[in-house]
Amino acid sequence: MRLLYYSIIVLIYSASVWAQEPADFYQVELVIFKQAEADIAIAKLKDISHPKTIHYSQQTPLDLWQTNEYSAVQPMAASKFLLKDEAEKIELSNQYKLLYHVAWKQPPYHRAQARYIDILQGPANGLVQGVAWVSYERYFRLRLDLQYDPHFSNNPEAMEMPQTFLIPIHIKKIMSEQKLFYLDHPIVGVLATVRALSDDAAIEVERLIEESTQSSQSTETAPKPETENP
Repeated sequence: MRLLYYSIIVLIYSASVWAQEPADFYQVELVIFKQAEADIAIAKLKDISHPKTIHYSQQTPLDLWQTNEYSAVQPMAASKFLLKDEAEKIELSNQYKLLYHVAWKQPPYHRAQARYIDILQGPANGLVQGVAWVSYERYFRLRLDLQYDPHFSNNPEAMEMPQTFLIPIHIKKIMSEQKLFYLDHPIVGVLATVRALSDDAAIEVERLIEESTQSSQSTETAPKPETENP
């Protein structure tokens, strides 16, 4: 009887958790690094014809670095990063190479409204293309479309040369909130997390968006000045 009682309590608690509304804004954070055996995988891939394919060709990605304080999607400052320790360990490792660390805030978009987001701020250590897509329906769904140039160079003259061999990297993952996930690929590894923003941060972002909306509406509805007939 006691076992049945506790089972009912657990079911009621689980139902209440599922019924919770999502937060207004979330922080999405990615740490992208080169795998230890990447060079071996790259050597094998060179014998195969790889088209420079992308998954988001039907939609122009939102440039994360062209957004402003009124945008629903905004980059997070490095001081707000949650995975600093993990990124530092990778950077100090002899087995891996840190390629890119980025975080941004966005609403919990339904997949019909989710935008592809260009997360790269210029080429980064061989990553010459980086687009992310995050949606929410009970769980978060993450898609990553990356392109990696194994012959990447920071030399400006080399960067202007045509890229003859780009490796398309497509990764998908279903994620829950407040957990650290590892996304595996022969070339790169990705640490990913999604966390609800604090109430104060979410309220501030929502206030700025509301101000921007009201400002644009008032501009559109403002009466035009009358002109006197000569």
